[in-house]
Amino acid sequence: MWLTWIAMKSSRDRHVLDQMGSALEHGNLAQSLLISGGAEILDVAVEEIRRALLCEGSRQRDCHCRSCETAVANHPDVVIVSPESRSIGREQVAEAVRGLAVRPLWSSAKVVIIRPAESLSREAESYLLKHLEEPPAYGYYLLASEQPEALLKTIRSRCQHWRFTHEAPDETVAGPISITPVTLEHLVELTYGVRQQYLASGDRNWLQLWETLQLGYQNLESNANPDLVLNAIEAVWLREGQRMA
Repeated sequence: MWLTWIAMKSSRDRHVLDQMGSALEHGNLAQSLLISGGAEILDVAVEEIRRALLCEGSRQRDCHCRSCETAVANHPDVVIVSPESRSIGREQVAEAVRGLAVRPLWSSAKVVIIRPAESLSREAESYLLKHLEEPPAYGYYLLASEQPEALLKTIRSRCQHWRFTHEAPDETVAGPISITPVTLEHLVELTYGVRQQYLASGDRNWLQLWETLQLGYQNLESNANPDLVLNAIEAVWLREGQRMA
């Protein structure tokens, strides 16, 4: 099934993602990446980048390969590093490095996602430095940060830095998005666009759809029947869609 929705996305941010895709396609994407920008933009960017790196199929948005359909937290070729308390410690980074040393199970690549990268302790940064220089041939480090200037200069210099905006997305782009089969990844993307529409318009119809999508995500994460989740979303969309257009 295809639902037409309106996603507010910055043309500059889309251009950066397109450039990254082109760099990956032509073998020019570094294995140590720093992406910076606002939290909402990073949510989308991290998801799209990791899908592109790990895709086992066409690397197109409508790909339904095993890797594209698997939530990032459940993918065997993703190592996620986030603060356990206020910061990311040296041992967390060391564990991620050890995880990256194990060859990927599904994809041709394996990704360590460190977010927020500015939470790295100085000890953790120092440990990470040498590993950013020589990751395994299949390995990628993806550092996502809202405050890249807080990172050591030597960390920044060892990464290919891709800069997204911190502003609210400024361009309205209409387009279709498939939510069949219903997946966590697709719901994240759809929720993002609907949320931006609500924040921009204040229209409570968008709020109702946003809340429905959030509930759908939670239910799907708890192993609910995807058809029931789809039916709930579809009911709200069909009831409110004309008023939101």
